Amino acid sequence: MPRLIVIVLAGLLVGCTTGGTRITSQWKDPDLVRMSPQRVLVLARFTEPGVRRMMEDRSIEELRELGIRAVAAYKALPALDEHSTAFQQQLRDADALVIYTPGQNYTDVANRPGLGAGVGWGFFGISLGPILGGAKAEQRTTINAQLFPAASPQPVWSVQYDVNLAKGAQKGLADVPERLARQLRSDGAL
Repeated sequence: MPRLIVIVLAGLLVGCTTGGTRITSQWKDPDLVRMSPQRVLVLARFTEPGVRRMMEDRSIEELRELGIRAVAAYKALPALDEHSTAFQQQLRDADALVIYTPGQNYTDVANRPGLGAGVGWGFFGISLGPILGGAKAEQRTTINAQLFPAASPQPVWSVQYDVNLAKGAQKGLADVPERLARQLRSDGAL
């Protein structure tokens, strides 16, 4: 009987978990030597102003925890016009640039192992249907993040995140800046 309880609880755990944020691809320039920028400009190319501000502000907090001075692009560039004079001035004052670019939104459907119940034998009887598991749909999106040295059109580091949007864009994306800062540090980029 205790073994059955453990199996049922394990099934509940597997059936209820959803995938959070995960890295789907990553690249680092093989010639990259740890950068020591004095000022990093953070630009999140999101059309939703609240999401953009959240991504840039959280990134600044995380980079500051690493001892890196960072600036949010939305303060000088509220309309996402990367060719504006204000943005170009911010870019000239920075040693490095971190750019977040939203990717594709999609629905991920996964069939989880299930548990069913029924009364009867063979083809005859009453079925309660699946109790656990079955098909599960998750709204997800991809986010690309790149690190550029000052005045360089080519990134030296990039990562793509796959993010679960089940609780909304802001909650789903909230841990991306922390993951980015940790990954930049562990990869020796900053």
